[in-house]
Amino acid sequence: MTDLEKKIAEEQAKVDQLKRLAETFPDLKEDQDRWKTKRYYSKLVNSQALDVDRIHSCGCCSDAPYYAMPYIEFEGIRIYSNPPRFYLGEGSWSGPGHSWDGDWAKKMEVAGINKRVIDIVKIEQARDEAGQIDDEENG
Repeated sequence: MTDLEKKIAEEQAKVDQLKRLAETFPDLKEDQDRWKTKRYYSKLVNSQALDVDRIHSCGCCSDAPYYAMPYIEFEGIRIYSNPPRFYLGEGSWSGPGHSWDGDWAKKMEVAGINKRVIDIVKIEQARDEAGQIDDEENG
């Protein structure tokens, strides 16, 4: 197989995978953050998500907004909930930890996010508020 044939085969595999994603998640959309990182999201994931990324919107600002991003893995690709991000609060500018938004759990419940994901974040919040967690540990 030539280098060109290999490249064609790799690109065709990507196209085939995108077709399977579109068939499995008919409402699939693509999200892009300020760093041009692309992520797929679908409302069909909301009740299925068992894992959650927690991220700050900025790596240089200690008080950056803090988000939860529930997801599932499908063929090695993360598919996030719709909406893909839930605002949890923001980092503390005076040290480790966060200032938590009072409505984050309600917003997740209304969106139909799996209870396991909500519980994961509630445990993190309790540990954070007790001073038992730092930013290195949670994103």
